[in-house]
Amino acid sequence: MAAASQWAYLDSELALSSLESARFSWPGGDYRGRPSLGPDLEERLKELESQHEAYGRELYEAVFPRQSELREGLREAILAAEREKSRLRFRLRLAPDLPDWVHALFWELLTDPDRHLALSRSPVTPFSRYLDVRQAQGAAASERPRLLCVVSAPSDLARKGMAEIRRDEVLSCLQASLGALADAVEVAVLEPPATLGRLRERLTEGRGFQLLHFFGHGQTRSGVSALVLEDDEGRMHRVEEKLLAEVFLGDRELRLVTLVACHGGAPSSGDPFSGLAGRLVQRGLPAVIAMRRAVRVDSAHLFTQHLYRHIAQTGRVDAAVNEARQQLYLAEPGGIDWSSPVLYSRLADGRLWLPQTEAEESEERRPRLRLSLHRLRRPLPWIPAVLAIALLVLGFWPAGEAEVRLDLQVSQLFFRLAKSATVVERLELEELAATRLAALRLPSSFPVRAGDGRVKGFFLKVRGDGSHVTLRTPPLPPGAGFAIEHQGESSYRIAVTDSDQPLRVTFLGDVMLKPLTAPAVQVRLDRADALVLHPQSGAVEVDVTFARFAPDSFASDVAVDALDLFRVIDQQTTAATLLRKESTVLAGEVYVQATGRRARLAKGEALRFADLAGSLTALQPGADGIRLGFQGRASGLARVSQGLRPESLMPSVLDLWIAGPVQVAMQAACGLLALTVLLFAALDIPLLRERKSKCP
Repeated sequence: MAAASQWAYLDSELALSSLESARFSWPGGDYRGRPSLGPDLEERLKELESQHEAYGRELYEAVFPRQSELREGLREAILAAEREKSRLRFRLRLAPDLPDWVHALFWELLTDPDRHLALSRSPVTPFSRYLDVRQAQGAAASERPRLLCVVSAPSDLARKGMAEIRRDEVLSCLQASLGALADAVEVAVLEPPATLGRLRERLTEGRGFQLLHFFGHGQTRSGVSALVLEDDEGRMHRVEEKLLAEVFLGDRELRLVTLVACHGGAPSSGDPFSGLAGRLVQRGLPAVIAMRRAVRVDSAHLFTQHLYRHIAQTGRVDAAVNEARQQLYLAEPGGIDWSSPVLYSRLADGRLWLPQTEAEESEERRPRLRLSLHRLRRPLPWIPAVLAIALLVLGFWPAGEAEVRLDLQVSQLFFRLAKSATVVERLELEELAATRLAALRLPSSFPVRAGDGRVKGFFLKVRGDGSHVTLRTPPLPPGAGFAIEHQGESSYRIAVTDSDQPLRVTFLGDVMLKPLTAPAVQVRLDRADALVLHPQSGAVEVDVTFARFAPDSFASDVAVDALDLFRVIDQQTTAATLLRKESTVLAGEVYVQATGRRARLAKGEALRFADLAGSLTALQPGADGIRLGFQGRASGLARVSQGLRPESLMPSVLDLWIAGPVQVAMQAACGLLALTVLLFAALDIPLLRERKSKCP
């Protein structure tokens, strides 16, 4: 197992968006199909719950029907992994709006009948339920991880009709299971009583913990999951899923929580984040393991032993859970305990930390290039070669600046003003909300007063026909930043930075206004009145919903000296969490004046430039994004497609002097001349020496 951490992985994902639509993807392809998920399947699977092999095959046939693209895609992915001697990481993503019974299926029983391959316990197919949460995952730790063990054994379990838990016996078994990992994992135990407050205190003290292991009881009442902890007197204290998630608020060190409690992994509603495990992932934990069924104590300890042993060796939680499930299966092939552990994860690579052996690996040697200059003895042949190369380089060397024109459709953009300008002329809105304000001046006609009047936020909504809300900005100073982000259909987020100029919101008719510190009030204004939004620390951010998209909403010919067409996304790597930039371009065209070239951009392609200065000729939001027009000078302009090298859109230095067929002919002649002279300079001396050596 020492080499287990060196396995390569292919990532795959099964995404079920509805009962009739599914997509299986891996680096080698994207496959779509129609699964056979219906009420009849639900009934058949209920009858097979005690027959885990038959259940797994039936579920597999429904999700990957024979002769379907989905089944073919998974087959090709498995074969590719075998050819590359890799493992195929299998992530299951269920749409939140799928029926409850779909989320409640025992997906860990999925079994390929052709290969007799149980995906969730095979070492070659690490399996997890993938939950996409837009929060930073945290860096994979390279230091020795710390594990906190929590045993909840309330004194009144028997009176509540629940099986007693002997704390000393459980801790003794845990110590026996984890004793062999003393060099790899630092283990600590939460002293009784296991209260919610003591758990929070222990997690936040010192340098924190990367692993949390809980042993105790779980409950589900009226569709709500709960964990059984203790109160200060050691009696039973039922902690529901929402409150339990609050214990981990702000904990950036914790990477994995293991809940050895019955019903810990069962979803309590169709929401994939319900239930104990899903709720903790929603709070921001990278990975949570919980039990779908009540398991025997000996099975729980066996699972724990192999789980942490494999995690210590590989650092990957999905592979470790598969290995631990396989050990449970081998211990009792006819049992069902092996399918009880469920891994909910938002780790794309399953990485919790880097094992010590892998963290200490040296970088691979880079190839070195050496030039044999000793053969170029005579300088005379280099003169025409240098001149030819210089002309050739000028034909390919990008110019420092070029006149360009952009006509793009984007989902988000940011620009900085080169001159004072009024960016927003008039936005006609249905809703508007803002929070982070230094102050909000309410209109004199509004019948609400909140404290000293320095309200820090509000929500405003049009309530009737003929009513309207408009937003406009005063002239913003040079250097002010302006950002606009499309959030869906007619919803946008607008932000102004580096400016203390207040924004003015005018409204008329029936409106509902809700300040943060006062109750909502509906009023009818026969005369237009206004709110004044004062920025906080030079910045103000508002969420708006357009009533209509008017062509003159934003000013034209706005001078800018910075333009950003990227959004920042957290990306998890084996060493750290990196901030990755993602293009917001949806479509468009770039026109380069010097060459007359028109480069079309597709969705996902990025437009990069080192510097830019000019004017925004168009800024028009719509239901499908923002139309952006720009004309001016740019440097370092390049188009970047995913998986390809950046393509420069800059004209060459020679383009500024000579354009068209003449330049192409000159470049070809210069290239041929340079190649001929260089070959002659490199080969002439050795050949002559060889000939001279043969002469009498």
